[in-house]
Order: sequence, then structure tokens, then C-alpha cells
Amino acid sequence: MGSLVLCCGDGAVMNSTNLGLLRHGVSIWIDVPLELAVNDMLKSKGAQAISDPDSFSQAMAKLRQRYDDLKERYAVSDVTVSVQNVASQLGYSSIDSLSLEDMVIEIVSRIEKLIQAKAMMEAAGKPE
Repeated sequence: MGSLVLCCGDGAVMNSTNLGLLRHGVSIWIDVPLELAVNDMLKSKGAQAISDPDSFSQAMAKLRQRYDDLKERYAVSDVTVSVQNVASQLGYSSIDSLSLEDMVIEIVSRIEKLIQAKAMMEAAGKPE
């Protein structure tokens, strides 16, 4: 099978079979602040949802519960990249300053380190 990138929603980690299939590649969890995720959800629903404080509170409560239910499953990812940590490491005072390129560079760097570590472990396990 050739190389491919697969973007899975949180439904993928709910199923143990899917989690097992994800082990055949490199899995990456991009840890996004819940507030950002809620704002994105509400933007997709339109201006009225954004301006309604109850909508934000309700969406935040639902998303927090879902996150709490699934975070252990996300934690089995090979690589975890926190949006907040990347912004902080780059000296940004806000995640709003973070660019897509910043995130891609961090993700690729983490994947390279993972591949190097796996290669070292594989080499160490081979008889001489």
C-alpha cells in the first residue's frame, strides 16, 4: 500500500477496531483549545449562534464532556502537538499569531523524531 494521509474525526477513536487500524501508521493528535473548537463550531452555524452566549456555554459544556470521554483514546497517538504549546515555544502571546506553517513545521519535526527513534530501537533489537 502506498503512503496516504487520513484525517479522522473524533468518531474514529471511539471504535477500538479503528484505533487498532490507526496503529499501522503514524497517528497525530493536534490538541486544540476547546474555546477555539467551540468558536469554529458556532461559526459554521452562523452569526446568530456566535452572538448567543447560551449557545457558546451549551456548546462548550458538550465539547468538554466529549473531550473528557475521549482524551484517553487520543492519548495513544504517536505524536501529540498542542496548539498552545507551539505558540508559547515560538514566543507568541496568543494562539491567534500561530500560522498553519508553524503547525506544519512542528508536526513534521515531531514525525521525523519519531521515525528516528523507531529506527534506533529497531537497530538496537537486531542481532549483530
